Amino acid sequence: MTEKKENQPHINAFIKGSLISFVGVGILGIANYFIRRTLALNLSPEDFGFLYSAMSLCMIFLSYLDLGLGQSATILLSRSFSESKIEKSNSVYTLFLSVKFLCSLTVFLALSFTYKFWLYDFFKYNKTLPYFAIIAILISNAIVSAPYTSLTALKKFALLNTFQILSPLVILGVLLIVKINNRILIPAIIFPLSSFLIFILLSLLIARFGFVPCSKYLKDTETLKSIFHLSKWVAISTAGLSTMYYLDSLMITYFRTLEEVALYNVALPIMQIAQGLMVIPGVFIPIVSTMWQEGKIKEISDICSVITEFFLYLLWPVIFTIILASKHLIIFLFSANFTEASTALIILFIGNIFFSLASFYMGTLNAGHNAKSVAISIILGNTINIILNIALVPIFGITGAATATALSYFSILVFLAFKMHKSFDGFFINMGNYKKFLLSTLVGIICVIIAVPFRNCHFEVAVFTLIISNLLYFIITYAKLIKHVKFFVSLIKT
Repeated sequence: MTEKKENQPHINAFIKGSLISFVGVGILGIANYFIRRTLALNLSPEDFGFLYSAMSLCMIFLSYLDLGLGQSATILLSRSFSESKIEKSNSVYTLFLSVKFLCSLTVFLALSFTYKFWLYDFFKYNKTLPYFAIIAILISNAIVSAPYTSLTALKKFALLNTFQILSPLVILGVLLIVKINNRILIPAIIFPLSSFLIFILLSLLIARFGFVPCSKYLKDTETLKSIFHLSKWVAISTAGLSTMYYLDSLMITYFRTLEEVALYNVALPIMQIAQGLMVIPGVFIPIVSTMWQEGKIKEISDICSVITEFFLYLLWPVIFTIILASKHLIIFLFSANFTEASTALIILFIGNIFFSLASFYMGTLNAGHNAKSVAISIILGNTINIILNIALVPIFGITGAATATALSYFSILVFLAFKMHKSFDGFFINMGNYKKFLLSTLVGIICVIIAVPFRNCHFEVAVFTLIISNLLYFIITYAKLIKHVKFFVSLIKT
């Protein structure tokens, strides 16, 4: 009983943080959807495709600039907070911010001096000013990540999500007030400018928690070494994941056209609305870091097992629901002109479930000094992703890009699941639950078979089939549903 009470603060923080972040990411996804919808309807397909292809390039560079520092800084800050070492925390923050700024400035200058190659040879685009405005994202997004990391380590999830939502809301507000009228320079300037604004506001806020950059900490070589020592494998993971996430847009740019990039970026924001499942890994990192430090391995294993079962239970409803809803979602949220992206949307949704669970495993293993295994899985996934993109994108376009991404995420998930099974006794699905798991899988497959023939039917037919399929699944698997609901409700009430 005493052990359960000791673990309860960690569990409560995990549940509370997950719920807050779930809502926050949902709102964030909706805001990003409205941004892309506004841009898709007010820019030419070429301009819209260039805008997001150029941002994908910047995001890949940002992932390499991160050097694994983002997650390692979160872990180190969480440890220093638990030990009440304020000076140590401020040193980590100062060094993290300084390294991110210097690295991003270097890459910004490099892309500026080589703009002719990127603009004319790679993007095959002829507008110079939007290019320079967009690559300023390298600096703005790099520096704003430092206060975001501090809020995550502090477990201030409400504040974190508030400011993460504020940035796209600022962008959306300006886009709605200012008439774009095919002027790509306006959104190209707004994107980095909003991040700079959020950085200033966050810097003022976290100063109240003692985070004030100070030059004296730049000489703290021991802390700098500890950051890079922890981040060396995390760097590969972070860079690899971002490469996989943004590579598809660049591959479509290279092998196909900017117009297809625009089409692909209609599917992406709809998928991102459902990325509320992704909040669990981010919320769990600072909590599991403390639990590792306290030696609570069994408790970590128990939480991971429950989350794994929950993800697998929701997999099938997500699949047959998005099969039926994809085309109608695109028509409702954008227009009928973009329905060619419906197949890619289905595949991306499924891939997102794999990525969500894999990310949860990554955070758990990284916090427990197993970052090397995570990095190996990312290298494997990236290799598969590159090979599949090269093979599929020239032939199948955006559908091939989505398939390559989903399969690479699945390969990472399988590798990490075996690693988790070896690292934790009792992890994964208990033997007593295999029959229920097989039942839910069988019912899920049947519902998918039912959904496929109706994906292109009229809206009313699709909605009716969607309702029937979900009712069939949740009624037959009622016992499993009640088990998950009771577990999470009991944790929230505790």
